[in-house]
Amino acid sequence: MTTPVSADLAISADVSARSDDRAEMLVISGKQPSSRQRSGWRFLLMSVIWLGIFLAGGVTGAVIHAYWLRATLLEMKQKPDDMPRRIAEMIAYDYGLSPAQEATVLEIISEHHARVQKLRGEHAPIMESWNAELELKMSKILKPSDFVQFQKKFREVNLIWGGL
Repeated sequence: MTTPVSADLAISADVSARSDDRAEMLVISGKQPSSRQRSGWRFLLMSVIWLGIFLAGGVTGAVIHAYWLRATLLEMKQKPDDMPRRIAEMIAYDYGLSPAQEATVLEIISEHHARVQKLRGEHAPIMESWNAELELKMSKILKPSDFVQFQKKFREVNLIWGGL
């Protein structure tokens, strides 16, 4: 007579032996593992794919934003007379201002812009001489081919940002 505990052990040993036999049969027969066995890898693969998609989207968005910002700043620098109007429009849009308030903001921004432009006009010759001095010193240090690259980058920075 068997006890209940020994019967349970016998059944579990029998089930364990059957599952081992079944795994060997799957390997021998060349059948694919069940979907339950594949789901771990599938989940991992899909997670990596989705993560890659979101990262690629983030990088693409950052690059596009950088190009847009550079183009906007360059346009504002090259067309300074349009700047007060564009800034007033942006402020009015962002804060939901009425047309009368937008006109007041335009007046304030235009006055400030005129003062800044006057100051730039007074200091532009000094800045240009400093930039020429810097380029002269750098031309003595760098090789001619390297200086051409430096000069191009330096002038681009000055065009966008107005100085180093």
